[in-house]
Parts: sequence; C-alpha cells; structure tokens
Amino acid sequence: KQKVYDSNIQDFITKCKELTNQVLLTFERQINYQKDRVLDLGCGYFNNILWKNPNIMIDGVDIDLKTIPYNNNNNNNKKFWIQDISQPWNHTLDNIAKYYQYDSIESDTQYKLITSLMSFHNVFRDSEGLTNLFTELNQKTNSGSQMVISFLDKDILFNDNQTHRFPDGSFMSLTPEKELLYYYSWQHIKPIKEPILSLAEITDKLSSQKWNLQEKFRGKKFKEGNMWNVVWSSFTILIFTKN
Repeated sequence: KQKVYDSNIQDFITKCKELTNQVLLTFERQINYQKDRVLDLGCGYFNNILWKNPNIMIDGVDIDLKTIPYNNNNNNNKKFWIQDISQPWNHTLDNIAKYYQYDSIESDTQYKLITSLMSFHNVFRDSEGLTNLFTELNQKTNSGSQMVISFLDKDILFNDNQTHRFPDGSFMSLTPEKELLYYYSWQHIKPIKEPILSLAEITDKLSSQKWNLQEKFRGKKFKEGNMWNVVWSSFTILIFTKN
C-alpha cells in the first residue's frame, strides 16, 4: 500500500470531486434550510459540500465503523447512523449506537433529497437489497423528492478491455460473475470485490421503484496520456425524481 497519489491519480480524483460538487452545488442553492432534509447513503467521511454547509439538515448512513471518529458534526441538524443499506433498517438502538450515544434511525423523517455517491452498488450485495432500501426510502420521501447517484458505468469501463492495469500497481477487472475486482495502491492492502452496475441497469431498477431518470452527467477526457481517463470516462452522476 502506497501513502501518496501519483499525479495521474490525483488528476482523476480531482475531476471526480469537481463534477460531484458541480452537481451538488445546484441542489445546495435550492435547499430550504428550514424544512428540506437530505439523506446521504454511504456518507463516508462527511466531506462533500452538503455536509460542510452548517445550515443544511442532513442525515448520514454508513456501514463502516471507521467513519465514526470523523463525525464532528455536533449540530442538531446533522445525524449519523451505522447501517448496511442493503438490509432492513434498524429503528432501535443497538450496542454500537448506544456506546456512541447515537439516536435510533427515525422512521417518520421525510427527505427532499437522497444522495448516494459511489456507494449505491452496495445495495446489490444482497439479492433483496433493492427491495429493502426502497421499502425504507419510499416511506421517507414524497412525489418530487430527488436522488443523486454517482457510480462507475460497467458498460463504459469495460467496453474494450476486461482488465485495466495502471503504472502504480492499481488495477480494475471485471470478473466472470460480472463483479468488480479492484485494487488501489494508495488505499488497499488487498484487492476488493464488489457489485458494479451500468447506467441501463440502474435506470431500470429505479424505474421499477417509481423513480425516473431526469439528468445525466459524465466526464470528458481530461489529460492525454493519463491511463485513468478510461475510469474517468465511466464516472457518471444521475439525478432521479420520484413519481
């Protein structure tokens, strides 16, 4: 595991953040601080622009216990829960929540905006994951609520090659089971395997839950000779609206 990025990786990461913030900024300007609440699925380390705005009411959900020390949001308008988004949601306090003095997930909160940034694929770690998630979301949202999903599009990432290897030792590969096997030299000790989806698959699955695609954002080549261009070109942000 390396401790630093090389310049090509840094360019890729920067471009992904820039496009994400560009999309989120539009919502940040539309949010009514007094009544609109945001739910961030797979919130990670609380570092996107919505979390950094002290006036936005936002709740975060993540399965990774390592995120807990990064939760410095002491405002009453920001909450965090440990939860696997592919499983039925826990509305009662477990021992972890009690230890960290978190409230249980509130069953009656309504959300204007849902975000899932590079995390929505985790819903499909369980065959019932999509049903479990939208059983909760459709109770917590109304017609006109919106959802922002960012992901790597399988059909673009692996359009020409089933494996991409990079000079720093990182690699991304599509397994025979159509899962993503990847290793980032600056982040991982061993390769990770997880679901990967295409735009068509996500659109179809959300449509089945009465959420319709409204907009699509995708990056363009940013630097000739940067091998991460193939990953950047697959980076996609979709906006859905609930019927």
